[in-house]
Amino acid sequence: MKRLLTFLFAFILAIGVGWAESVTFIPDGSATTANAFTMTNAPISLTCSKGLVNTSQIRIYKGETLTVSAEEGYTITGVEFTCTKSGTSEFGPGCFTADLGSYTYSGYVGTWSGSASEIVFTASTYQVRATQIVVTYTPASSTTVAAPTITPTATGTVDDALETAQTISMSTTTSGASIYYTTDGTTPSATNGTEYTGSFTLSQSATVKAIAILNGTSSSVTSQTYYIRVPVTFTFSPASGTSLDAGTQNITVTLSDATHDWRVYYTTNGDDPTGSDVDTYYSTSNGTVTIPVTITAGTTTTLWVAAYRTDDPTQLGFLLFR
Repeated sequence: MKRLLTFLFAFILAIGVGWAESVTFIPDGSATTANAFTMTNAPISLTCSKGLVNTSQIRIYKGETLTVSAEEGYTITGVEFTCTKSGTSEFGPGCFTADLGSYTYSGYVGTWSGSASEIVFTASTYQVRATQIVVTYTPASSTTVAAPTITPTATGTVDDALETAQTISMSTTTSGASIYYTTDGTTPSATNGTEYTGSFTLSQSATVKAIAILNGTSSSVTSQTYYIRVPVTFTFSPASGTSLDAGTQNITVTLSDATHDWRVYYTTNGDDPTGSDVDTYYSTSNGTVTIPVTITAGTTTTLWVAAYRTDDPTQLGFLLFR
């Protein structure tokens, strides 16, 4: 029985430590000039603000930092430095301080333990010289995180642009996951974008992207593109309702926004000038265009106008005027 219990304990212990993996960094002569440097042994990277790497030592200069970071989805649980000197003497492991977790040293070895995706070590008292750095980490989780749902569902086309600002809501079915989003078209992450804490108002055209993250594991990205008309005013000269002579008459259209570049589309046959089949337009950078309109005697001609910003194609122009 005693032999069996010993075997079971050893087996369980072996399983427990099997979850962690490690990578070892050794001096490789990759940065022999004193400067910032980076060493990578996937999924771990070492980034030094100033130091060097010759063929025998990894040096971090006094007052400089060594950042140990893991790729997204991995967690660092341990860092071990083997140095050329012991304790707090110059070049020893005791010259380091860590910004989080627990850091101790004994003899030539400094040991950090904790749970983080990034740790910053500072050579606070003297330069540190390491002959080996071992980083222990846990592999990316196999947990699946459900992609966020963004509501309302966008029409996704300029032709079906919305007339009012939209209240945007997000959710994920993965319990405990945090949602991060962007409205500038970039890919959201825990370090890029805004953490979702509640509904928000979108008052202009934008692509909203969202991602859910749980314990370093990310979902796929959800995206919705909203086109929202931004109301301004058009001024017509001659004014609407004016009687004009038959023939071609120049109608001056002035936009209330003269600070951007616009394409002004128009129709005189009653069709929607925001339709994708309308290709007649005039460009303006000062808010004013002149449109030649053919007037037929004894009839009423209706001029429909819409405008789109050209300096930012995602910005749909205006409500229709006539």
